[in-house]
Amino acid sequence: MKNAFTLIEVIAVILLTGVLVLASTIALLPLVEGFFQVRQNSDLAQKTNLALERVVREMTTITNVVAASQTSITYDFLDPVGTPHRRTLAWEGSGTVLALNTVPLLDGVEQFRLRYYASAAGAPGDTWTSAMRLVEITLDVESGVDPYTTRVRPRNLPNR
Repeated sequence: MKNAFTLIEVIAVILLTGVLVLASTIALLPLVEGFFQVRQNSDLAQKTNLALERVVREMTTITNVVAASQTSITYDFLDPVGTPHRRTLAWEGSGTVLALNTVPLLDGVEQFRLRYYASAAGAPGDTWTSAMRLVEITLDVESGVDPYTTRVRPRNLPNR
């Protein structure tokens, strides 16, 4: 009577172990890919929220709009100590950077649109006029996903 394994038994165990490892890897691969995709989407959403919050904060302090279009706005604002400054928020086109005075706020922006309203219920305009009181900001960083949209009422505009 022998107390050892035969070569065929050892090869069979190695093959069965290899099949089990392969099956486990194939089953776990979608879970790992899903984890990394969720993590990437979460990071992208956080960056987008931070950029949008910065834009909203800037828009809230506007005292005068110098020039405005669907993809850029140049405005004056007061800092916390009351000093006036001029800034430009601009986007150059699909897949490019959204910048505030040439400082990048967010890269890879697929769509950025500004619309202007005289009242909350009014029709939107593509350019700023002295009657405008609201700015609608639409920001999209990934195609196929609903864009972020918000409206801002600049609080420091002169009454007209």
